[in-house]
Amino acid sequence: MELFFVKRVRAVALLLARRRLSMRNLANTTEPSVDERGELASLDRLVLDVRAGRVAAFDLPQDPTLKVIVTD
Repeated sequence: MELFFVKRVRAVALLLARRRLSMRNLANTTEPSVDERGELASLDRLVLDVRAGRVAAFDLPQDPTLKVIVTD
């Protein structure tokens, strides 16, 4: 597993970039699956939690080999 230490601002930016990519993928499909919609909802929740400081580390579902550690 690869550890990625980032400041809170960079972690939020990373999550928002992943969210934009997910939104783009959903827009390109005619019938989004439950998994795709669930992934977007979990990214939204994770963005809010990281911004509020409730989460100090997280794994991205799209890349399980990467663990992001949030520093202040």
